[in-house]
Amino acid sequence: MEYVRKVAANSDDSGDEYANVPVPESGKSLGAVSILGVMLGITTALIWFMVGAQLVHSFGTMNFMIGATSTAMIVGAIAFVWVWFSSKSGFNSDLITRACGFGFLGSTITAVIYSTNNILYFAMEGGIMINAIRAYFPSIPLLVFQISCGLIFIPLTCFGVKLVSRLMWITLPVLFVFFVLIALRAMEMGGAPGFWSLSHSPDINLAAGSPVLQVMVAMFGVAAIGATASDFGRFIPARHAVIGGILLGPVFTLVTFLMPLLFGAWLSMTFEEFDPAVYFTHAFGIFGVLLVVITQARINVNNVYATAVSLATVASRLFDVRMSRVSWVVMTCVVCSLVLMADLYSKATLVLSIWGIVLISWVGTVFSDIVLNRYIFKLVPNTFLYGKEQLRAWNPVGITSLVLALTLALPLSFGLAGPLGASVAPLVAFAVTMVVTPLMAYLTGGRYSASASESINPI
Repeated sequence: MEYVRKVAANSDDSGDEYANVPVPESGKSLGAVSILGVMLGITTALIWFMVGAQLVHSFGTMNFMIGATSTAMIVGAIAFVWVWFSSKSGFNSDLITRACGFGFLGSTITAVIYSTNNILYFAMEGGIMINAIRAYFPSIPLLVFQISCGLIFIPLTCFGVKLVSRLMWITLPVLFVFFVLIALRAMEMGGAPGFWSLSHSPDINLAAGSPVLQVMVAMFGVAAIGATASDFGRFIPARHAVIGGILLGPVFTLVTFLMPLLFGAWLSMTFEEFDPAVYFTHAFGIFGVLLVVITQARINVNNVYATAVSLATVASRLFDVRMSRVSWVVMTCVVCSLVLMADLYSKATLVLSIWGIVLISWVGTVFSDIVLNRYIFKLVPNTFLYGKEQLRAWNPVGITSLVLALTLALPLSFGLAGPLGASVAPLVAFAVTMVVTPLMAYLTGGRYSASASESINPI
């Protein structure tokens, strides 16, 4: 605790939302329900409407329900552990990673992964915003939209998590009204008869496995939900860690998986259009454009905020560069504007399926270190360590697990073992982390969980 007080005393963390040190209990002013409101901004992201439409139309409604729920159970359990740990320790996702298997410098690998994840989602969701605005203002050059839809998030994000929370709650009634109106418009058009009995398309490749398995694979692109939730969950008081873990873990994951994806699939079947930016704009004109802008602004504020915090920790650790959170927000928005030009939205399903392997390898390794190494097998001390003086620079436990999971699973995703191998690739990656993480902790005797000079007092 003396180390924590010393670092906090020499850091202006009120200015950067505790990017490099834990949130103290005195700084945890938001309840679990309030944080859930922030996270629910993700469920309004229209990328899920489009993904849900593609999956249901390809694999059938019931197959989607079973596959999505199965993946939600896996991701939700991982998210619960991440959020519980973040609330207890005050750690963000980067501090959790460095403490749980990667080391002080080793966690910069996953910090880059996390930043890349948020930027990829920003690009896909920003693409929806651009499509809606262009549908109503087709004469304006595309480049103008790509630049402005990135830079607009500088003023929206630079005031931190409390403003993000307010934005999420204020806009919820607006979104509710719009979603009710689009549902009523769809019902006026006759709805989507036979939606619940929709079977899989005859064009899918059954050599890649059952439709349920293929849905599960496609949905592992949201494996980083636990890391995202922990960045906000660290502001939940430790006494509410369990309820926070439940709300931001399995509850949030199930809501995110099922409600918007099914709703988007139903709307898509009704309007005979996969792109929500198109059918919202055609249904409501300028008001439809407003809906798309609000929904995408809500989620991309989260993406920019999380990326800025993550990049701040990487720069501080590797290069001893310390700048304000506002500076990192500006840099993040500039990068996001550039990535928008790649049009990842049109490639969303492919991006999510491949990138999901990278994410499950990371979050699965940390999950395994917390659950197996600390609590079940007790292979490492159960401590909340995060500082340079407390940890080894590189911890082979987490790094080895991550590298082996990616080495085995990524070639499978690109077809090395045929279509079925590509389908099971995320499950292979997760299984590797569950085996290799405790095995490496056992082989190293837990020596790398703290620096050689750190006195270990289990918490």
